[in-house]
Amino acid sequence: MDQPEDHASGRAGLRGQDPTDIPATNYAEAERNGYFLHRPDGSTYVNDWWKGSGSLIDFTNPAAKKWWQGQVGKAIAMGADGFKDDDAENNFLVDVRFASGEDQRLVRNRYAVDYNHAVAEALTERKGKDWVLFQRCGTSGSSGLPVFWSGDNDATSPPRTASLPWSRPA
Repeated sequence: MDQPEDHASGRAGLRGQDPTDIPATNYAEAERNGYFLHRPDGSTYVNDWWKGSGSLIDFTNPAAKKWWQGQVGKAIAMGADGFKDDDAENNFLVDVRFASGEDQRLVRNRYAVDYNHAVAEALTERKGKDWVLFQRCGTSGSSGLPVFWSGDNDATSPPRTASLPWSRPA
């Protein structure tokens, strides 16, 4: 996490995260407790993505949301001042089941909003108003939270000489 000199020099510690729990030390606990999305047959939904394979937290399950917030709280206790929430869009394009019973087609876009709100609640509970949340994913309902990144740049963009500059010198 942060080095002691980061906070001493006035710099905040911002950590990147996503709602896909790659098999790690806490994966078995979350799976055992049913905190991930499930397939119609009741098995845990495992999705493949650019970092490998993992399972998505079911934020419609109050116990799963609380568990996730506890995981976020551990990072806060280690010095994190905020997070860049990543990878909550279009990750479940197959037939999945939510604890709430809602149709996945209806929850698909809201998933990112629920994810960001869960993290914001954990930050507020532990840090009051002294935090930042950098949202990479979201839709209608996301605007009430701070710092929204509208998306990735195209990885095939032309050289900088052929495009508009990102910023201008003052």
